[in-house]
Amino acid sequence: MSETTNEVPTVTRESLDDLGQMMLSRIDTWDVEAKSCQAILAAADSDDAKAMVVTLRDTHDDYPEYLDLIAKAEGILATIDKSNEDKVEKPTDSQVESAKAELGSLKDQAKAALQFLIGAYGEGAKELMPTSLKAKRGGGSKGATGIKRPRMQAILVQDKDGEMLVHLQVGADKPENKPTFSALAKWLSDTTDTKVETPALQDAAFDAAGTKDLSSVDKVEFSVTIKDAHYFITATSKVSDK
Repeated sequence: MSETTNEVPTVTRESLDDLGQMMLSRIDTWDVEAKSCQAILAAADSDDAKAMVVTLRDTHDDYPEYLDLIAKAEGILATIDKSNEDKVEKPTDSQVESAKAELGSLKDQAKAALQFLIGAYGEGAKELMPTSLKAKRGGGSKGATGIKRPRMQAILVQDKDGEMLVHLQVGADKPENKPTFSALAKWLSDTTDTKVETPALQDAAFDAAGTKDLSSVDKVEFSVTIKDAHYFITATSKVSDK
């Protein structure tokens, strides 16, 4: 008896005809606009708007060009002086609502475009859709990531012998020293010369805590291994204002 497989044929940008290329060009434009909206939402949901700049540096190799694009979105980052990041301001409520509405519209357009691509070129076309334009699963989420942004009081990193390597705390004068997972990702990336993604650290913390609401636990402990080196992390939840 022969064995059947459900392997989906690969669809690449280069394999598309002129009509498909035109549709992808539109999707590329929507991708840039969606990332701009997501940056606005990330800034609004951050303890410190300056942390957004650090996140962008961590996740985008073409930081200057990308930041210029974001600066055009709603004019929110138009006041940025690259020599003085203190001038970065948090977006207003109206700007946040505008970004949310725009992001929703972009995803709706992308969904229709994807349906066209799948119909014309097959299921493999799904892989051509940028992450920024994919619909998030579930509802009731907060911010651009689809989850409640973790807010911590402190993040301690130790080696296998219990020696402190870094201690990120509230009140630090620089965003990269504040207790955020983006700052932790940056420190690990710089220390190990290996790209460490913020979402991966958040997921590790959520798995260890058994919840995506880290404010519901006093602290969460987890570890990561990079280039055979083990890093033991303790993240302490931010104290409630109640």
